[in-house]
Amino acid sequence: MHIPLPKLRPYQTELAKRTVKNLKAGKSTIAVLPTGAGKSILALAILKMLGNPEVLVVVHTRVLRHQWGLWGIRVATWQSLRKKGVPKGVRLVIWDEAHHTLAPQY
Repeated sequence: MHIPLPKLRPYQTELAKRTVKNLKAGKSTIAVLPTGAGKSILALAILKMLGNPEVLVVVHTRVLRHQWGLWGIRVATWQSLRKKGVPKGVRLVIWDEAHHTLAPQY
């Protein structure tokens, strides 16, 4: 996966470094940023910092599925993940819009 990334903002760089440190230590992590703060770009930067592991991004809308698909990222809806499980070879799972996982219908 070769994705040209824009220069990260200082807060994105700091969050990316902390996230990578936690992931390399085997810890789960969640990144929380407001709308428009560049979470998707941050995720792509983190993937690059991790050496582009095989990743699965779980989404809840067609728009997000399309967005991640444009970058050549493997995408699943939570419904398909529930039915089929995590595909073999996936080393990292990213839940886009993770706060929706708390909803009763998610």
